[in-house]
Formats: sequence, C-alpha cells, structure tokens
Amino acid sequence: MDIDAEMQATLERLAPQADAVRAAVAERVRNREFTHPLSVLPLIVHAVETGAPEPAVPLAVVHELWWISACHLDDLADGQVAHLGGDLGGAEALLAAFVGGTPLPLLVVQSQAVPESVRGALSARDREVLDPRGRRPVE
Repeated sequence: MDIDAEMQATLERLAPQADAVRAAVAERVRNREFTHPLSVLPLIVHAVETGAPEPAVPLAVVHELWWISACHLDDLADGQVAHLGGDLGGAEALLAAFVGGTPLPLLVVQSQAVPESVRGALSARDREVLDPRGRRPVE
C-alpha cells in the first residue's frame, strides 16, 4: 500500500495543461502539517469492514486532500494567516485548496481505482448517501 504513489497518480489525473495547478496542489501536499497520519483512517475503516485495507488506498488520498483543503480554508475563515507552504502565494494556495478539495477528489472517486461498490456508496441518490452495504441511512 503506497499512499504517496497513489497521491502522485491522483495528481496526474489533472489535464496536461494544468501543470501550474498540479504543482500548487503538490506543494500543499508536500507541506501539510498534521499531527497524525490522516490517510490511514480510510484504510482502517475498510479493513474492519472487509478485512482488506488495500482497496481504500485511493480513498485515503481523497481523505488527505479534503483535510489539506479544509485546514487551509478554515484558517482563512478564522482570519488566521494560513500556512501557505513552500513558495506558494495566497492566490496559488487558495486555488490549490479548491482543486484539492473538490474536483481532484471527484476524479478519484469516479475513477476505476475505486471499487464499484465504494463508488456506489459515495454516490448520492435522492440526496442521501448509502452505506457500503447499500442500505439507506435511518431517518
């Protein structure tokens, strides 16, 4: 299970003409500051549910991208000077947070890297999200 290799493959999903955006997201990923490894949570959950953590590696990348984005946007909303990381300016970091938090994770979820059963569970139907076994949440 190589989450770093999957992250690189995820960044490569961006269009060839998006080199500047790819570089900005990669810079945010390289300079993330978490006190614990957030990427392992999806692996643990999938392993508990199925006995195998490996199929959740792409979701570990999505989870990490969402957290990197959320932390940056939260800092901005709180009026804190967000740690930009590396040589990124404010506009580049904001663009990286947006791309890393929305379209890039969607590219992963919609890819063949994510098992069909998981893609189905992550697809909203009638504005509800199904659990991995296809059951609707209790209302």
